[in-house]
Amino acid sequence: MKEETAGKVRRILMRAVLLLVALGISYIFAYTFHYAPQGYEVVEKNEAEVLLQKNNSIGVEEEQLTFAPNDEQEWKVDYLLDLVNRQQSQYWIFFTTILTTLFFVGADVRKGEPLRKVLFFSGFYVLFSALALVQNWNTIKDIVG
Repeated sequence: MKEETAGKVRRILMRAVLLLVALGISYIFAYTFHYAPQGYEVVEKNEAEVLLQKNNSIGVEEEQLTFAPNDEQEWKVDYLLDLVNRQQSQYWIFFTTILTTLFFVGADVRKGEPLRKVLFFSGFYVLFSALALVQNWNTIKDIVG
């Protein structure tokens, strides 16, 4: 009985450590390296316009976009800046879900679970964070036009 409990505690602690490692690695990617594939960065902000840098799918600078709203739409500048700044935390969550999914898929397959079943359920886990990120990209694209 004590060996069973010790095994369960060991598994829970191992998963907690893997989650912390995934959080740390993804934090480094999102905040330290500013790795943002398909993302946007603010290059320059004036009172009248915002200059954005769009990245390609591997995170390398692709093109610069200028957003200059008319007087009626000045509120969109602050909204656009909030969306671009929120992007880092969404990338952090996205990278964390990918890393934890990889860790847990490996652990579950090693434990004897069928690979198809594990990949199917872990796909939903990653899908929700990816959808939030894609929605943010689309909102930025709509504002910049």
